[in-house]
Amino acid sequence: MKKGNIIWFIEHISRELDVACAVSVLFKKKFGQKITILPFTSDLPPVYLKDFHPKIIILPYCYSVNDRMLKKILLKFPDVIYFNMAWEQIFYKANLEYKAPQDWFAKEQVLHHCWSRERSEFLQKRGIPRENIIINGHPAYKLYKKPYNKIFKNRLNLSKKFNLDPKKKWIFFPENYSWFFYSDHQFEEIIKNGQDRKTALIMRNYCGKAIFEVLKWLQTAGDKFNNVEIILRPRPAISAAYFTSVLEKLSPGITSKLNIIKDYSVREWILASNMVVSSFSTSLIEASIADRPTFMLEPYKLPNALIAPWYKLVKKIKTQSHFLNLCREIHLEEPKLLKSWAIRKFFVNSDPIISLMDCIRKIYLNDKPINRFQNRMKFKNISEPNTGWYWLIGFLGLIKRKILKQQAYYLNDDSKIYLRQINSRYTAFKEGLIGKSKSK
Repeated sequence: MKKGNIIWFIEHISRELDVACAVSVLFKKKFGQKITILPFTSDLPPVYLKDFHPKIIILPYCYSVNDRMLKKILLKFPDVIYFNMAWEQIFYKANLEYKAPQDWFAKEQVLHHCWSRERSEFLQKRGIPRENIIINGHPAYKLYKKPYNKIFKNRLNLSKKFNLDPKKKWIFFPENYSWFFYSDHQFEEIIKNGQDRKTALIMRNYCGKAIFEVLKWLQTAGDKFNNVEIILRPRPAISAAYFTSVLEKLSPGITSKLNIIKDYSVREWILASNMVVSSFSTSLIEASIADRPTFMLEPYKLPNALIAPWYKLVKKIKTQSHFLNLCREIHLEEPKLLKSWAIRKFFVNSDPIISLMDCIRKIYLNDKPINRFQNRMKFKNISEPNTGWYWLIGFLGLIKRKILKQQAYYLNDDSKIYLRQINSRYTAFKEGLIGKSKSK
């Protein structure tokens, strides 16, 4: 991989890689400079960073200097400009403060990418200087429009690869009952990092109760209808194998009625489907931008901690009979209210991908030292992350899973998998946006 002066780190491939590839391809075409995309994983071999002398490092998130992976990067590159892509910006109540920048580094030493003016105002109220904030819009939402959407696999491609019937009605369900799937260890880590225990327990209990009820709906639909393909997608941080094993324990035989698929991004599946349903996943917002009929599953009243303002713009499915009726219908209304809200809020620029590219270039060309980023003497107090301790925890977890025959929670935590997918996706965007290279 060629060395460059800009490194873009990816945490979740399905969430972030398409934007990184689109920006990188167009950046290289317009400015002749490569952006190197790398996985934000703890097992990334040091050799990949050995010869880099970056001026800009693009991060997937930045809440605190105490993040284990961020520490490794900071100690190696203390004097570069850090640009936080902030891939989570649409929150329900319980996560709004929990996932806000917390310390001196996140507030003073980082540029923050904002999808909306409201998010910028929120950050400023939490002590982040306005000059550290870049309001750009949501680049991933632009991927549903030309010329970017032609890069994604279409319905026919997906049907052949996953043995789906293209003539049936495809109902896509990007799952987001995250609190139910957290292990006790993960749950305690979240509490340790600042989440309120009582609130977390309420959200965990709700998600467990809700998914159990929704599975009944899905199983009934699978038994009742021959003209429907139900495609259930685990959220980015969870492996399909772990997800499937948990569902089987909840409702034995349920997985034979469903297509549990995590391959490709959420965008391929939204564009290929006839209808999108979910819990409180922001994928519903994406589906509205793609003009797909969109519904929120709400078998029980949501607790206050899980509520966000945009939910009121989504039609709710509260009973099994309502869900089954939607499975029968062929023509459904597009989500106009949600779509118009999303466009007003998140398209600050008409093409946030192009404006993001220009923004990175502008940061790069700023040859004068940025005063607010010079005083990093506090870095001397940052200790090396205890990789040995985390390795031991991981090893013991592996032994436990082997003994109990459990599936691993995470997927794509191997840097080699990331690197292969990064190269493959970059090539697809290069061919789609610029064209195939002519052989000599």
